Amino acid sequence: MKPSKVLLLWVNLIILILCNSCINVYKNFTILDENFVHDSIGNIRKDGLFFIENPSIVNPGKLPVIIYLNGDGTAFLSPGISTMIASNENFWKNTSIYLGELHRLNRSIIHRYLTGYYAIRSDTIKIQFFIYQDQYWMRRNSLELIGSIKNDTTIQFRRSSCHWCDKFYNITLPKSNSIDFEPPIEYRFVKDEQKPDSSRMWFRKKKWYLKRHNRQQNI
Repeated sequence: MKPSKVLLLWVNLIILILCNSCINVYKNFTILDENFVHDSIGNIRKDGLFFIENPSIVNPGKLPVIIYLNGDGTAFLSPGISTMIASNENFWKNTSIYLGELHRLNRSIIHRYLTGYYAIRSDTIKIQFFIYQDQYWMRRNSLELIGSIKNDTTIQFRRSSCHWCDKFYNITLPKSNSIDFEPPIEYRFVKDEQKPDSSRMWFRKKKWYLKRHNRQQNI
């Protein structure tokens, strides 16, 4: 085969991969298509963060350590921090030291935040968020958490779902593509005035987001 044809095949393959990535990056991010995405989101504290109650817990669903919920329905999730000054395991022993270190590092770790949306119906909360996978060609895809709101400062998550993990990683998951937590994993609220800026979310200017978001606003 001529070198020019080989080069053309490679170019076509790269374009195909990139297009596939563009299509799939939001394929499972369906929360913006649900009519209740902004229904009753006021019944929970949003002037701080929710921190996992037991940071050392076995974490089969790769749950985040920190969750920020914003008044516009957006959510930031994070694996937290671990430095010589503060770590996830010591958060509840001294929250002020941890938050100080979190704020100090905020600019450098902002890219580590997992971003998405949440929806609340009655006492059920659902969060869909994007994860970033630097070592894979399809760097972003979305996961889902489902839980219960016990009160305005306590959330218990009972399920983590991934509708693409089995195919992407070639692993075996239950038929529901979900992992159930028994007992549920609890998060408790802590007031924090320095929240991440939701206007910096990477998908804010993406055409697929603007189309879905505008449709949701017109419902």
